[in-house]
Amino acid sequence: MTLANKGWADLQTLWRFIPGSTSHGWQRYGSTFLFLSIFTVFLGSLVNPLQQILTSPQQIRLRGDLPNEIPNLVDIPNQFRTCNEFLQRQSMLQTRSAISTARGHEREAQLWERGNTTCTTLRSDKRDLPDSCLTGGSTLNQISTLNDPFFAELPNTLDTGLYRQFMPRINTTANVTKISESEFPTICDADSGDFSVDYQINNHSEENSWRLRACMPAEFTHSRWKPTRARQDFVEELFLNVSLTSSLSSTFSTVNSLYKITMNTTSGYFELPNYMNGHLPGQLLNEDPFPANCSLCVPANCSTCLPQVWPIYDEPPMPDTPFPLLLQKNKGPLLTTAMALFGEASFIQVRLNNTNTHPYNLSQTPVTNDTYCLEQIPLALFLIDEDSYLSVNTPGCIMYTGRRDAILPAPHDQIAEYLQIFGVDTNSLKKAFDAAAFFANKAWFESWGASCRLDFSVYWDPGLDTEVPVMSMASLIVMTILLSLHLLILLCLTIWASNTERWTGSLDSWATMRIGGAIADRVPLKIAENTDKMEFLDEIPGWIGDKNDGNESVGIIGLGAPGALTYNRRYISYDEDHEEKSPS
Repeated sequence: MTLANKGWADLQTLWRFIPGSTSHGWQRYGSTFLFLSIFTVFLGSLVNPLQQILTSPQQIRLRGDLPNEIPNLVDIPNQFRTCNEFLQRQSMLQTRSAISTARGHEREAQLWERGNTTCTTLRSDKRDLPDSCLTGGSTLNQISTLNDPFFAELPNTLDTGLYRQFMPRINTTANVTKISESEFPTICDADSGDFSVDYQINNHSEENSWRLRACMPAEFTHSRWKPTRARQDFVEELFLNVSLTSSLSSTFSTVNSLYKITMNTTSGYFELPNYMNGHLPGQLLNEDPFPANCSLCVPANCSTCLPQVWPIYDEPPMPDTPFPLLLQKNKGPLLTTAMALFGEASFIQVRLNNTNTHPYNLSQTPVTNDTYCLEQIPLALFLIDEDSYLSVNTPGCIMYTGRRDAILPAPHDQIAEYLQIFGVDTNSLKKAFDAAAFFANKAWFESWGASCRLDFSVYWDPGLDTEVPVMSMASLIVMTILLSLHLLILLCLTIWASNTERWTGSLDSWATMRIGGAIADRVPLKIAENTDKMEFLDEIPGWIGDKNDGNESVGIIGLGAPGALTYNRRYISYDEDHEEKSPS
């Protein structure tokens, strides 16, 4: 009866269980089933508030319907397509233009690094801050201090968000060492495929005598690049012999330097910054990052997919022309740099071919009172202090005073001014060639023919912010144990209830009246207030059983009867009840 009256939730019933509240307490009102009911309800009521306490909201990002696409990007194997042959030969011209005009302190959006630069505002002297903090990004002046710097086609601020994407990267590092005359190659022949130039002025009619020899004895009959997405490494070497002898009346300093310039180039693919890798560019991969067959892939289910690349052509041998290296496709960064500095139509050769006239037409130049730069000397902006290179007495720029009667330096003197900048220390020369290699790699990526279709794409999606509940592992274990115990008890009660025969469909008022009728002689209708003192209530049994034994064909239900109710047995019922199977 206590169970039927929801005693597990009745405060008065629960109060009776407290020791000292009544004279009998649990012995009278308690039972195993009541305890199990109270414990089950307590568990069920504890789960929800405990879950609210242990759960905290977290912001996550979900993918949209379609990602954003950045199309028409360069894939290294596609650099070897036949439609790309002509413009790739222009990479030397682009490099020459870049190293003559670029400044080392300018931010380069395509200069990446794998590290994280912290720009703290607590330093009293801003000069102690990294260059990238002062300029808002990576610059070529700081390339030697960056953590694994490299060139990539897209800006270094790109983050692909919810998609893991890969793209090519190139890292070229220069190493400059001074050498002796005996270490300079004795055989360097352009006819055999080497890059070799020898410019000199050495006669008494000139105020300054100078000579420049450049040699790359590598037999460039084929490109150093390979049509693969896997990692590839190659080394290029350039030997320089620069000598400048000045007279007593000359403003130039004597230079006599021999250098060996080594460029180590490493290329491959890397993972772009995204949510999965902590918004940092991944390391250089040794293998091709893309699946072997992406024909069935779409960005929604294959985030590293791209269309099949175009066929790769076999590189033909060097053409038989006066300038075979100029026509070579996919030149390495050092060869491109050497040809830009010292090759055909370079700063030196143009002036050697204009010994009697200046390479400038000043007839239409307006007359001014200001001195300005007519032409910047290649690499000068990286070899000379930028704060002083425009001064009249500092080499690095061909100056014009603005007067109509102004006399420009003779072409040979301009070459002498150019060669003087190679008298710097090896660290400055390394910085200059690191910058030149960056521009050479950039020019190689931008050398595309109009008939070439770029099929490489990068996908990105910042995602949609969504709030979800999260729980720690310890909290999850606790909640799992509580819920499992609660469900296990409910399951056991369900199994017991479904397999136990019932004498009534519901313990309602009609059932209560029938029970009262069975004990009417012991429980007359009187006023009753102190039920705790009525000892005879403890003598009344609390279960319904069968009065007849199993040998009788019909059973009789009774309060406290010894027999158990069974499903297939018939019981005496009211005349109005037509069911003869089980009591109701």
